[in-house]
This record gives sequence, structure tokens and C-alpha cells, in this order.
Amino acid sequence: MIHPLVKLISVDGFFTQEEAKNLSYVADTLQYEKQDLGRQIPNFNMVPDNANQMFSTILNTHIEVDPERSGIFRRLHLLFSFEPPWL
Repeated sequence: MIHPLVKLISVDGFFTQEEAKNLSYVADTLQYEKQDLGRQIPNFNMVPDNANQMFSTILNTHIEVDPERSGIFRRLHLLFSFEPPWL
């Protein structure tokens, strides 16, 4: 089971390098609005059609993606990254 506090997952190879560059360019050109956690693109969530299956495979457990709370493009006020030593 995934810990309920997991809010950010880093997956190598999720997008190709070209897809990541294109997505980064597009995301940089859109308008962001101030929110509690930072700035985010209003009324926009990028959730692939097969997100449930993709994340279930990656995490090796059944996942139900909430399309209203997933796929948000957000520029956080502050981001801490902790990488456990066993990874």
C-alpha cells in the first residue's frame, strides 16, 4: 500500500526527452494563478486516458486516479526532496 502522504512521484522515462521538452515549453507559456501551495494553471489537469493502468503498473498496486486532483501543473513555493538511501 502507498502511504497516504505521497503526493509527488518521480518516474524515469515517463515521457521521452522530446515530449518532456515540448511539455515544458507549453507549460511555461501558460498563465498561472496564485494558490495556497504556489502558482498553478487554473482549470487544467493533464491526466492520460490510461492513467489508472499506468500508475498501477509503475507502483505495482491498484490505483484509481482522481482526475480532479491529479495532473496539476504547479510551481510550488517551496519543494523539499527526500530520496531514501535504498533507492
